[in-house]
Amino acid sequence: MQGSTECLRGPFDLVLANLRYPVQVAKVPELARLTAPSGTLILSGFRDVQEPELLAGYRDLGWTLSQRLTRDEWAIEVPPEKSYTWVAWRLQRR
Repeated sequence: MQGSTECLRGPFDLVLANLRYPVQVAKVPELARLTAPSGTLILSGFRDVQEPELLAGYRDLGWTLSQRLTRDEWAIEVPPEKSYTWVAWRLQRR
């Protein structure tokens, strides 16, 4: 299927999203809606300094962080986020 997540019905047992941070923040309610009550939500595409706001959004909807992975990326210039660390999460509903 091609288009936005709003065209999907769900729920799905597994939802994977590798999206830029601004899109991640905007899609918190939508990705939560698409994930089944006992499903898993895997997110990536954001940096460690961006985690607090994003995680707060999911916690407000009853999600808990069950796994966190990081990977440092070297760059010649300092990224706009002032962090070299990319993050991926596995979230489960409480």
